[in-house]
Amino acid sequence: MTSQTTCCLLLLTLVRCSWTDNKQVVKLVEATLTFSPDKDVKSGTTVYLNCNVRISTISTDTPSLQYSFYKDTHVTYAKNSSSKIVPYRIENVRAFHSGTYHCIVKSGTQKIPSEYRQLNVTGLQTPFLSLSNDKITEGEEVTLNCSAPNEEGSLDFTFFINSIPIKVPLRSGTFAEMNHIFNREANVSCKFQLVNQKEDSPISNVQHIVLSELLPKPIIIVHPSQNVTEGDRVTIECHSNSSLPDVEVHLQKDSKILSFDNVRTSSSFIALFDENPEYLCQSEAKSVRKSTEMRLNVQELFSRPLLKAEASDLSEGQTLRLNCSSVYLTAKRLNEPITYTFQKYQQNLISDNQTGIYTISGVSNQDEGNYSCHATAWRVRKASNNIYIRVHILVTKPKIQILESSEVIAGHKVHMKCLSDRGSPPVMYTLMRNKDVISRLTVMTDKMPAMFNVTVLNETLAGLYWCEAANRGGSHVVSGSGVNLTVIVPVTKPILTIISGNSVAEGSGVTLMCQVEKGTPPFTFRWFRNGERSAFYSNTTDKQFGVYENKSVGKQHGGKYFCQVTNRANKTMDSRVLMITVTMNIWKHIIIGLCVVILLLLVLFYIIKSKCPPAKRAKNADPDRNALSTLKHEEPPQESDGTGYPGEESNVRVSCHAPEVDFPSNNGEFPPPTDTEPCPDRVPLMATRHACSEFRHSLNGVPDNMNATSVEYAELHHRGIEAEQ
Repeated sequence: MTSQTTCCLLLLTLVRCSWTDNKQVVKLVEATLTFSPDKDVKSGTTVYLNCNVRISTISTDTPSLQYSFYKDTHVTYAKNSSSKIVPYRIENVRAFHSGTYHCIVKSGTQKIPSEYRQLNVTGLQTPFLSLSNDKITEGEEVTLNCSAPNEEGSLDFTFFINSIPIKVPLRSGTFAEMNHIFNREANVSCKFQLVNQKEDSPISNVQHIVLSELLPKPIIIVHPSQNVTEGDRVTIECHSNSSLPDVEVHLQKDSKILSFDNVRTSSSFIALFDENPEYLCQSEAKSVRKSTEMRLNVQELFSRPLLKAEASDLSEGQTLRLNCSSVYLTAKRLNEPITYTFQKYQQNLISDNQTGIYTISGVSNQDEGNYSCHATAWRVRKASNNIYIRVHILVTKPKIQILESSEVIAGHKVHMKCLSDRGSPPVMYTLMRNKDVISRLTVMTDKMPAMFNVTVLNETLAGLYWCEAANRGGSHVVSGSGVNLTVIVPVTKPILTIISGNSVAEGSGVTLMCQVEKGTPPFTFRWFRNGERSAFYSNTTDKQFGVYENKSVGKQHGGKYFCQVTNRANKTMDSRVLMITVTMNIWKHIIIGLCVVILLLLVLFYIIKSKCPPAKRAKNADPDRNALSTLKHEEPPQESDGTGYPGEESNVRVSCHAPEVDFPSNNGEFPPPTDTEPCPDRVPLMATRHACSEFRHSLNGVPDNMNATSVEYAELHHRGIEAEQ
């Protein structure tokens, strides 16, 4: 390798190393922005914005840096410099330059901004006002120019004509123009304001507008004079006082145009007293208007008529009397009388009336309305005041109507309607019951009924209801016919009573009485046996009680009973439940008692006999007794066929020195008596048993269970003992 090549390689290495070292050691530390002379300055001052940067480096040389100045978010100035401070100069600052500023310093990929700072510029330029023409004639259009050449930004201009502000459309620039037509002298000026700022500029120079007259004021002439009397004919002339040929003139009274023409016009009329009206004569040419005013003095000839009524509130049949009057107010023309015209709703009723009196006898509702009159003299007609005549239709006898039914259940409401066929409202209706006031209602509409809602609490509110109707302030009162209101009182809980007592013997009678304390008759009473849905007896009566009677009571009539009552209130009430017990007759009790006593005696005798030891037999025993003993021990009892008793196949006769007791045979008949001497204490036991058996069969529930064989054996045994004795 040559020496030249080696030197080149060494030089390239040094350059590369130097560039790398510089890039690595330069670092932006801080950027600041300052204002000079201050952040608050006046308009026209030169201001410096200085951007300072502080860097860190090992080299003594400062690298090239990029400086950018911002107002709000917009770049206003930029510069590349190796200096650590760069100024931005603004000469003759204006309010437009007020705002928030900051700067940004860049070095390679590094960027550092300063803090934001506010610059405040106070004071605006005084604008200048100029005119397009110095000499101005009435009606001529002039261009006004307001400018502020030293200001910057968008300006909002306002013109003043005789201190009245007139804004012009917003535009960008330092001046504004406006066209205006002047018809009279004026002072003109202007001002401006920066858009989005509140500060106003000073007022510009004032231009005084002096006009050359184009059109003089018109002339107004009155014939015969400006002072006239009602009824005089007056002519007013209006003409221009200009040499211009195209001048338009018109004559008007208040806001009404009477006549108009070119150069000259006039109007003729009969003068009327109208509180001294004003007349205006006006001329116009090339948008220039001039006017002259004149007041016509009119003396009143006669007064405005006054309409009176003796009474404006009448009833049908009364008399309406109207009086219309007016008097002369001047001594002129007294030889002509004043005539009167009466009207109703602007329609003539009578004309040329000199008395001023109008009468209607026996008014009706068709005469009601608005009345007026007119007074006329010397071609002058004047209207009076209006009077409204009201004709009352006297209320007729009202009719009352119960809307639902004339029968009402106590505690419910009843609706009644009262209405008179005729009668001027307001009509006051009074609902009456007998002589008591129940309620009052005032109806304000014609033929509208009065509706009364009456709550019927109890039967005391029943009776005759009728209506009174009154109108004309209560001075006329009439009464109508009435209707009867019936109050149905619901029944209370009935009371069931058993007249003959709760325990009744068979075959006797029983009486059930159902009684109610309150309610409106007729009542319907029903009697029920407990558990049955249908009543076994019912009756309807006006009495407050009902009676059910059963003359012969059987066992089947025992049980629980209750009664039920209802009336036209459709409310049903049940009584409490009572128990009826049916017992047997007393004679049946006596017979059963006797049978029981006899049966007990027999049983007792049998028990005693069975416990006593048998007696020794006598040697000379009676053969009949032996036969009885043989019969008793040797012959077994035969089975009964259901109709007789054991041992009834043959008649058995036992002798104990007493009449024999014969037992019945199978056919139930007793044998004829024997010649044996009767025993004094012999009892016909079979006959007694037969009677008791029949009585038991006649009683319900008393079984005939006596054993015939036992009774017969006891009797025979008794005889044997007597024989032994």
